[in-house]
Amino acid sequence: MVQNTVLNREAGGKKLWTLKAGEVAQVDDNLVTAKNLDGVVYLRDGDEMYVRAEAGQVWTKSNRFELSGDVTARLKNGGFLRAKKVEWDQNKDILIATGAVKVVKDDMLAQAEKAVTSSKLKHFKLNEKAHVERGGHYEEK
Repeated sequence: MVQNTVLNREAGGKKLWTLKAGEVAQVDDNLVTAKNLDGVVYLRDGDEMYVRAEAGQVWTKSNRFELSGDVTARLKNGGFLRAKKVEWDQNKDILIATGAVKVVKDDMLAQAEKAVTSSKLKHFKLNEKAHVERGGHYEEK
């Protein structure tokens, strides 16, 4: 186990993500578990997603994340997501958020128990207790 470290991933000369972690354990050559994550995921279009989570699992070779606890994700170019758990496949750009999900994008607020979307938070499917509002100014917290 390693304390207070930084996890980085690059592919093809491009930075994919940088995550600071309070505690990291290497499970095998692909899976890393971590606590107190705070970092940046670099998106294909040049945008950046700032993420925070109490805990997580990172599959380094397949660029998949499973973050849990109080998870927040904020896009540099506008957009916010909060959930109890977020699974993200960076290669396929599929993000599944579960547990008290809140998404704020432009003038829209969406809440549900489950949301399936992409890293851009533009189009999504909501399940269970779904609620959407448009035309307001919503707080990203």
